[in-house]
Amino acid sequence: MEFELPIVNEKNEPVNFEVIYQATDRFIDTFSFLNVSRDDNEHIYLAVDDKTGDGLSYDCSYNTLEFSFGKEEDMNVLYKRFCQYYTYIQKELRKEGHMLTGMGINPRYAVNQNVPVVSERYRMLFHHLSFYKKYGNSIPFHSYPNFGLFSCASQIQLDVEEEQVVPMLNTFTKLEPFKALILANSLWGENAEILCSRDNFWRNSLHGLNRHNVDMYNVVFDTTDEIVRYIKSMSLYCVEREGKYINFPPVVFSKYFSSDRIKGEYFDGNRYREITFHPEISDLQYLRSFKFEDLTFRGTVEFRSVCEQPVGEIMASGALHAGLMENIGELSEFLEKDTSIYHNGYNASELRRTFPQAFIWKGGETFKSRQTDGRRNGERKNTGGLHRRVWRNVMLHIENEYIREHLLDGAFGIEMESLRVVGDGMLSQTAHPFPGDAHIVRDFSENQTEINTGVNESIEAAIEELKGHTRRIQEKLKALPEPELLWPFSNPPYIGGEKDVPIAQFDGKDAHKTAYREYLSDKYGRYKMTFSGSHVNFSFSEDLLRADFALQSEPDFMKYKNKLYLELAQKIAVYGWILVAVTAASPIVDSSFMEKGVYGKSVFTGLSSVRCSELGYWNEFPPTFDYSDIDSYVNSIEKYVKNGLLKAPSELYYPIRLKPAGENNLISLRKNGIDHIELRMFDLNPLTGAGIDARDVKFAQLLMVWLATMPSWYVSKKDQVNAVQNFKNAAHYDLKTVKIARTEKRARSIVHEALKVIGWMKEFYQGLKMDDVQQILDFEYEKFVDPEKRYAWQVRKQYQENYVEKGLVLARQKQNMTV
Repeated sequence: MEFELPIVNEKNEPVNFEVIYQATDRFIDTFSFLNVSRDDNEHIYLAVDDKTGDGLSYDCSYNTLEFSFGKEEDMNVLYKRFCQYYTYIQKELRKEGHMLTGMGINPRYAVNQNVPVVSERYRMLFHHLSFYKKYGNSIPFHSYPNFGLFSCASQIQLDVEEEQVVPMLNTFTKLEPFKALILANSLWGENAEILCSRDNFWRNSLHGLNRHNVDMYNVVFDTTDEIVRYIKSMSLYCVEREGKYINFPPVVFSKYFSSDRIKGEYFDGNRYREITFHPEISDLQYLRSFKFEDLTFRGTVEFRSVCEQPVGEIMASGALHAGLMENIGELSEFLEKDTSIYHNGYNASELRRTFPQAFIWKGGETFKSRQTDGRRNGERKNTGGLHRRVWRNVMLHIENEYIREHLLDGAFGIEMESLRVVGDGMLSQTAHPFPGDAHIVRDFSENQTEINTGVNESIEAAIEELKGHTRRIQEKLKALPEPELLWPFSNPPYIGGEKDVPIAQFDGKDAHKTAYREYLSDKYGRYKMTFSGSHVNFSFSEDLLRADFALQSEPDFMKYKNKLYLELAQKIAVYGWILVAVTAASPIVDSSFMEKGVYGKSVFTGLSSVRCSELGYWNEFPPTFDYSDIDSYVNSIEKYVKNGLLKAPSELYYPIRLKPAGENNLISLRKNGIDHIELRMFDLNPLTGAGIDARDVKFAQLLMVWLATMPSWYVSKKDQVNAVQNFKNAAHYDLKTVKIARTEKRARSIVHEALKVIGWMKEFYQGLKMDDVQQILDFEYEKFVDPEKRYAWQVRKQYQENYVEKGLVLARQKQNMTV
């Protein structure tokens, strides 16, 4: 057993290391711990009793005293020796106004001298952890590489028979959430709500660059060979040569031992120098795994996921593990039959991160967890905090090299709607000219064409395909007896009345489509149906998702994929307003849209996008969804159909849709899972030849990728209602005067919030060093610095007079250029 106990100065001053040095010397003399190691200043930081194997050491820093114990068959024997050692050293420290505490975080970390023991080993460790700065901001590391100087744990090692290793790892992995709950004791920060912050310190440090080196095992093992394969996927970051530690960026075993040479750094006594060395099989001994259950070279299993406990309960963790191990068979069977926790779809990793919170909210019930009162010596109390929802979190592992390199790999498709008009600016009344064409179809009306591209591996390829279909349309329209044009704006030209918007006609087995459009006409009116726009469909590459899935704790790929897209859809609902703001391009309408029979007056609406605003294509209620899993999500849509608010799921007019591969319906979505996400908020861009700017599509992808790497947060129904309003707010013309609605935080202008969001994105992608990304972010950023760079402002400037007449000129120019 090992106990790491924080040392504090009772005067709320830094620990006086001279007091520690002297107390250590007296302890060694008293207990005859003769086998000692000294730091560079000749102070003893490790002493061992050769008879018992017990040790006293300073873990990373002279602010933390560690007692370690040799093997015994009776835990009571260890406890008696602990009491002897603890009583003596505590008495010595109290003489000088210092004391040992039983806490997972040193309560005086803010005032202590947080410096490592001056020795080769600890110099190596903290030099390695400081490497995180070389990764820039591409990975969400915390900025406390010295966390080992104030974070304290308790470990127990047990002998395990070989045939018990597999069930032991599988069973204790399932127990980790409960251990985190009942043994959590490491608050961090004055307003901490996480009782087990030590997990985050390891996970989000350079130790966690390879997730297989930290946390629990994220797979269920069947054989010991599978455990060996898992260990092979871990990384090394240091070795020793001639008494000197060599640091190097973490390298996976397979790559390490297949390399002829490895480049690293060593400390020569004055500074770090580069060195190249050859890997040796004996380097396996330098594997620094920080798994919750660790197989050691001493032939034991080490349980290391426990915060240090209050001194009066110091043996609780060891007794718990030993007792559970003694009954491993019954325990495994019990957990297999569990019907209270895991049957809800939660896995151990998710629950481990959730259980040690001050409050856990689930199913309307609130469970209060223990929290430690840092003002007293390891005494626990119940405390308040925010209500939290148990949340299943899936996010892309950008700490993984392959994930980073392929982060922007994906598939793209574009849908673009356009009205057909005749030469005088009225809507065409002819039949759809492309019957049976899968890529050129009708939307609501007979005169509204919709282009559907196939799936493309790049944005550029999708736009090229879009241009190809547009060319075919333009050629056909120009060759008609009465030539027609594609209207290049989201808002319609002249409208004489609803009769000018003929409902798309279908017959045979598709006749229901016409009937459904009749229903929409009666409910929403046909004017609203003339709005046109672009939809962007996006999916992460299958290879990227498969690689990320291998790093997750979710055992089922479809469930993992559904979770990823569900969480992304929720995040886009919160942040998607920024896409409206950067693509809005429809501030002008003709007077005939506002007043029947009045043609030719250009009306500035005060909006940058009418179709995305309160006047646009929205349901009569703000929809909310349950994103917890695919069934819940589908159910939350179906409930609107069952209660009569919607005629069919397709009537849900929301800026984001999750879609299956193939036939698009909820049955397929539930059965086959989510294939891609659809963004429906893009205005037609009359300022570009294709009607959509590749940079805006790229920005949408960058936004989604950035969000997919972020931890999820609980989004309440009120937050979702606010999100709908924010889409509408972002469609206003002057974005300095409209605000982003927040449930709790102070509302800020859209300009303020947009600059902040893009600033975060710039910081995130800066560390990834991807081509053209910063230029695209700068392009969008400038739209909020200078409003005249926004499309809506440019369109207003050019078309605020004679909107339809000038629009017809533009439409002919586009047709002539295309054909």
